[in-house]
Amino acid sequence: MSRGDRRRSIRAAIYARVSTDKQELSNQIVELRAYAKHHDYKVVAEYTDIESGATSGRNGLSDALTAASRGKYRVLLCWAVDRLTRGGIEKVMRIYNWLRAQKVEVVSLREPFLTTTELNPARDVILAVMGWV
Repeated sequence: MSRGDRRRSIRAAIYARVSTDKQELSNQIVELRAYAKHHDYKVVAEYTDIESGATSGRNGLSDALTAASRGKYRVLLCWAVDRLTRGGIEKVMRIYNWLRAQKVEVVSLREPFLTTTELNPARDVILAVMGWV
């Protein structure tokens, strides 16, 4: 079985967020779909929010996390980590660690060094610094 065949069987979800309705979600979604296609992921769901990343209880993210807990997908594709949250170090680490506990990998299109699908011992340190900034 080739690497592409293995990935094709991996279900992925897309999460995209913008802060205001004056911004375009479609830019992120188009790039994430292309990434998924290029890497042979099967996109089974797309979740979106139009509100601040500092806001708790965003419907799209909540739905994505609920689906992860139900095993609906194994990889969450996001454009950048700050699309998941702007809530600082604790919130970023909480989301990453919770997804890891659900056996869901995170792929950040703009920050491949934060992707959890590959071994990277420095990732948590970099993630903490980025969450702090």
